[in-house]
Amino acid sequence: MRRCVLVALLALSTACTGGDIVLIQVSDDPVLDTGTPLTEDTLDTGTEAVVDDDPVLDTEEDDTAEPVDTEEPEDTAAPVDMPVVAEDLTVPGEYTVTVPTGESRMTVALWGGGGGGGNQQGATGGGGAYVSVQIPVTPGEVLDVWVAEGGGAYGDGGGASYVLRGGTPLVVAAGGGGGGSDGCSGCKDGGMGGAGGIVHGQTGQDLLTGFSGYCESATGGQGGSAVAGGVGGVPNGTADYQCVGQSGAANAGGAAKGNWGSCAVGGAETWHSGGGQGNGGGGAGGAGYYGGGGAGFIWTYCSGGGGGGSSYSDAANTGTVLDAGNWRDQGSSATSGGAGYGGDRIAAGADGRVIVSW
Repeated sequence: MRRCVLVALLALSTACTGGDIVLIQVSDDPVLDTGTPLTEDTLDTGTEAVVDDDPVLDTEEDDTAEPVDTEEPEDTAAPVDMPVVAEDLTVPGEYTVTVPTGESRMTVALWGGGGGGGNQQGATGGGGAYVSVQIPVTPGEVLDVWVAEGGGAYGDGGGASYVLRGGTPLVVAAGGGGGGSDGCSGCKDGGMGGAGGIVHGQTGQDLLTGFSGYCESATGGQGGSAVAGGVGGVPNGTADYQCVGQSGAANAGGAAKGNWGSCAVGGAETWHSGGGQGNGGGGAGGAGYYGGGGAGFIWTYCSGGGGGGSSYSDAANTGTVLDAGNWRDQGSSATSGGAGYGGDRIAAGADGRVIVSW
């Protein structure tokens, strides 16, 4: 039996004879309405009309759809061999580290101590240097690790941080110099301590303002070098009790202290902080492979700033990274955790830090 398909557009109602009538409502959606006139001939093909299950019309959910695989793809990348931190030493002092079985090199990062601030305006302490290296080692051997002291208030130079084998330095991160002081509780300007350096420590700042001829000038101590301590600064003026700063030496900064013309010598103990004073003095050199020089000063009128020490890495070390400080800022300040920062006026410098990894 022949079937007739009748299309209703809007309210169209047309009779069809000779068979059953199938009524299809055609939407005016542009997906379906292409603008081509539909006639009985185009619809009556002699076969059954089929309504397409196009998703535009059929919005029912398909329960038989394949489940979507939401699992993360397997990570087949090879693991990265990252050093594991074994020690993070932030308290000043002497330590020992024993090399574990199977290890042939030790990764170490060090910061020297920050210098102490003096009482003159702007006389901040110098920041410590940063050094990171890989040291060839033998399983079972014992290495010495020294963590630097920050300089105390009134211009002590900062100590240096070390790793040693049998007393021989393998790596050294220098300390910063101390800030200068006067006897009138900060009526002078200048005398910042120089920062710990790499081959050369930063030279301490000269006194910026004199005092009525009694203290016309006072120069900062020079930074330590790879082969010698920094030379001490010199004063100039009419007042009595003038002192040339003590020069730095191997591992120690020079002093800037003395009164009544004594010009006391004897800087910081090897690798430790010290060597400064208030009331016209201070500005001691920072420790290092070679320490910075102490500042020139006139007791009790004025002082310059101490020089920073120099750093060191043994030629057998690899992957060496060295970063000098700059005035009160320490090397690699972003990763230091505050270690090695130079002290503010009348404030201690921050202690050093040593991180040991395998």
